[in-house]
Amino acid sequence: SEYGRYVKSLGEPRDGLGFEEAAVKIQDLFLDGQKAEAAMAVPDELVDACRALARQVRDGELDADSIDEAAIDGALYTAGLPDPDLLIRCSGEMRLSNFLPWQMVYTEIYFTPVFWPEFRRHHLYEAVRDFQQRQRRFGA
Repeated sequence: SEYGRYVKSLGEPRDGLGFEEAAVKIQDLFLDGQKAEAAMAVPDELVDACRALARQVRDGELDADSIDEAAIDGALYTAGLPDPDLLIRCSGEMRLSNFLPWQMVYTEIYFTPVFWPEFRRHHLYEAVRDFQQRQRRFGA
């Protein structure tokens, strides 16, 4: 999007994920109702990527020895999208819950004890302020 914000549903939707409600909350609460984008993925992403690459090898479209990070990136639901800079993990949980494991390698993570339904604009500002004060090393 024009401001680097995006909402994108990744993978096959599952009952109970509440993506539509989350997207509306993101737009209303954090972006003053502006058009926005966010990402939501399901745990099957890496399995689906491996299967897609395996099919390409089987069909002679891809040499198995040429599979590298770029090939894997291209087979993911997020192909063509930038990796996240910041993940805000609500509810005090100290885990990723299998969320974008490939793309999160250099993502900064902000943990908050606030549960998602209670998460408000000032919580977002706290997370962004914390992120701005970090020195990103990208694995170094």
